[in-house]
Amino acid sequence: MKKKLNIVLPVRSPEKAKNRLAPFLSDSQRSQLSLLLYRRSLAFFRSEWPCTHLTVVTDSSDIALEAKEFGAFPLKDPGHGLNKAVDSATKISCSMGFSSQLIVHSDIGILDRAEFSELIDSKITPPQVVIAKAFSDGGTNAMLESPPGVISHRYGKNSSFLHQEEAFKVGADVTVLRLPGIGLDLDTKKDVKEYMRIMPNGPLIDYFERWGLTSP
Repeated sequence: MKKKLNIVLPVRSPEKAKNRLAPFLSDSQRSQLSLLLYRRSLAFFRSEWPCTHLTVVTDSSDIALEAKEFGAFPLKDPGHGLNKAVDSATKISCSMGFSSQLIVHSDIGILDRAEFSELIDSKITPPQVVIAKAFSDGGTNAMLESPPGVISHRYGKNSSFLHQEEAFKVGADVTVLRLPGIGLDLDTKKDVKEYMRIMPNGPLIDYFERWGLTSP
């Protein structure tokens, strides 16, 4: 009998992350933000879906250790970008017998259980792909695949459209969801400003104010 779902969190080493915020944040601040977002995501999925398998694919031994301490499965990132990282997690999903996988960016600022339930609790009939797109650049912030690896992974700018193309190629059903929380990853100052507008009392506001991101 196949196991249902593997949640996959690809996580870069904090010191390599958030490069598009370099004009506004120091190396230390960007590293701190990346680590903070990862820890929030890890705690969120372990708390809200404690019985669901969680894989953290990372090039950081410290990130991997924290994942293991939270009961997640750490997987070494083979390098060569996000697509290769996701592909390596997909091989694990297939070898462990999961019928579907949910790939989620670890830097989503608004972790809304109801939104993620739309993905995790989807009644999915393979072959099928459900995409939660990024609002800022047309990227793919979360994607449910059944079976894992049903499409080729093409992460990057406008990847939500590229992933739809891949689904059409293999005859998989595809659904695109516009979810306000999942659609907002914190890559640019514009993203941060949008977070502050939506979540004026959110858990990240104190950090952004301390780092001067509240100024025009």
